[in-house]
Amino acid sequence: MRKLILLACLLQLSTTCSCYRPMGSDPYEEEPRASVLEVKINRVTKRPTASSNPYQISSPWANHGSHYRAFIEVSAVVTRVHRDAGRNFSVGDTIRLSSRMSDAQCGVGGFLRVGETLVFRTYKKRSKELQLCEYLEFNLERLMSSG
Repeated sequence: MRKLILLACLLQLSTTCSCYRPMGSDPYEEEPRASVLEVKINRVTKRPTASSNPYQISSPWANHGSHYRAFIEVSAVVTRVHRDAGRNFSVGDTIRLSSRMSDAQCGVGGFLRVGETLVFRTYKKRSKELQLCEYLEFNLERLMSSG
């Protein structure tokens, strides 16, 4: 019975997101080979779907995993290049962002709305899957000031 409870606890811990960043570290100076961009979201290209059947009315307990699997995809325009890192980014470039909708799965889909401005680091020129920890590293102050 103890092993079963331990296994259940480990499974629960593995489905949550936790972030760690040393105090006083600057996310703009970390990972020098990554580009750091500021972008403004201009349109949603894929909306999150909570179930495979949009006409099915379901209660929260009917399909408990659907929210964890849901994701969103948006198109964003680069408004500022903090660090290029050899990827030839310029203001006006378009990049595709995606993220899960569940913060327990390290997703930030709820923050990816048209008109939002955010900063992140990337190693790719065309796409980026945003994670909660990185989003908070760069955008926490902006979130706190907006209320």
